[in-house]
Amino acid sequence: PISQVKKFNNGGDGGFVFSEIAAKVKGICTAGSNNFSSGQIEAYLQDTTAAIKIFKYGIDTPEMAEGNDYTVAGVLDEFHGQSELVPQTLPDDIVDNGASTVPDATVLTINELLNDPERYESMLVTVNDATLNAATPWVFSGGSGATFYINDGSTTDSLALRIDADTDVMDATEPTWPENITGLVAQYDAYQLLPRRLTDFDPSTGVGDENTTLPKTYSLDQNYPNPF
Repeated sequence: PISQVKKFNNGGDGGFVFSEIAAKVKGICTAGSNNFSSGQIEAYLQDTTAAIKIFKYGIDTPEMAEGNDYTVAGVLDEFHGQSELVPQTLPDDIVDNGASTVPDATVLTINELLNDPERYESMLVTVNDATLNAATPWVFSGGSGATFYINDGSTTDSLALRIDADTDVMDATEPTWPENITGLVAQYDAYQLLPRRLTDFDPSTGVGDENTTLPKTYSLDQNYPNPF
């Protein structure tokens, strides 16, 4: 299981225990290799226990497709805190086991995510009722992506919302807040939520505010005009 290779030395310096160790994992691709970059393999693999980023710089084949099941071998590495599996011999290290189904996103509050971030790193999650922090207005500058901050009321802490320049979210019109946002839990020193596309943003419906009061009286009125 992926959880077995993603061990952290929490009793020591907090580092990645198995860094630079060879490993093999199997899971479903939740974000394909061309989703966040071109010219390299950058994909996310998830099983029932955990998830991990698959990364190989400078090589973009074999392409990893979202929704397919893969077995990937490589060397474990860490980049700015994010654990990665780096294939060494391509295409042999990436085996496509065929089509599968992307797992449902795990629904988390920002408080839950930030209280146990390594558990959820690289996993597909949804944060409901997210609002944009006023300190980071929805403005894009340059072509290297953008980082905003969101809140959901579960904690006073904000979560970084990273918009990758290769997605269709880049330069998009500002969403109508609050939004239910799905994405990968990424890390670049700080933890981030990384949406894959615009459809990962879903306006909050406010179902919790729906009037559920039951009627106290009922009546059956005459149909008018009565055709019978």
